[in-house]
Amino acid sequence: MKIVLTYPFLTGKGGMETVIKKILLNVPSTIQLDFLLPGGSKDESWIKGISRNNVKLVFHDFSNPVSILYDTFSYVRKEKPDAVITMNNLQIIPLLAARSFVKNMKIISWNHFSLKHTKANFLLQKCDLFLAISSGIVDELGELGIDSSKVHLVYNPIDKAETLIPSSQGKEKKLIYVGRVQYEDQKNLAELFKILSHVNYAYRLEIYGDGPTQEKEKLNKLADSLGISTNITWNGWKNNVWGSIKCADLALLTSSYEGFALALAEAASHGIPVISSDCPSGPRDIINSVNGRLYEPGNINQAVSLINDFFTGKLKFGTPKEITNSIEKFYTPNYINNFFKIISEEK
Repeated sequence: MKIVLTYPFLTGKGGMETVIKKILLNVPSTIQLDFLLPGGSKDESWIKGISRNNVKLVFHDFSNPVSILYDTFSYVRKEKPDAVITMNNLQIIPLLAARSFVKNMKIISWNHFSLKHTKANFLLQKCDLFLAISSGIVDELGELGIDSSKVHLVYNPIDKAETLIPSSQGKEKKLIYVGRVQYEDQKNLAELFKILSHVNYAYRLEIYGDGPTQEKEKLNKLADSLGISTNITWNGWKNNVWGSIKCADLALLTSSYEGFALALAEAASHGIPVISSDCPSGPRDIINSVNGRLYEPGNINQAVSLINDFFTGKLKFGTPKEITNSIEKFYTPNYINNFFKIISEEK
């Protein structure tokens, strides 16, 4: 079976790259997979180490949207795969055109964001199969009228941590945020800063991630105005972020929307409890009473109460080992087997 996996462009520094790399490293020998990025990847270091006979990396450098769509059409028409997996709705247009030349080719949608924040959702009606990374996306596809028999809940894969990250010692707690640096929009770090400005106990927020300079500048100004600047450490992007974290007491996420919230699952894998907004979609699939708590997005008082209760010991979670075992269904071996079984059976 031949598959083309495609997306217009990747920065090289995100959760999607992490998931895609795991897929590429674990493609069964019975499948030939071509990974097509018409717009290439800004940073290609994430893709190093992938050298397999049945995996082909095809990175181009188109920047014009029309050129990206045409390149998608041209490549698929030439290679004639059995199935194409796209993570972008607009790419469905050239795939429909290519299908006129490629008999029985399946078009598979694998969206990595809540459909409430994606464009051209009407094109999803033309797909043959859907891989949903959260139960929230399953619900959103149902709201669009997609036949439930075509939808498969696959989640996202993570590697089970070999070692757990210990909690900190002393009075100051280590809080961590892992992800893209954005003032508002998806990651909504402004809300995190406002929440922490009301926390009554000693803490240090360690931020692991990168973003546009203007976003960080706005966040620094907000931190100054809230009086929490001295509580924040900016660590930037790390290729091996979890190897860089020596201790942590709590992971935090205040996103307005997600696809899966990979950072939450990775934190739990390392035995770290989490507190997150109950945003669409993803956190609700990951967080349970053993590994964390959810708060209503925008409800700063509720989030503050949870964090303060954590500091006082009123809010308790499972042991680190119980936390890492609480997300067993997301670990890579189980995920890979299910992912390719679904695609192969739908051939």
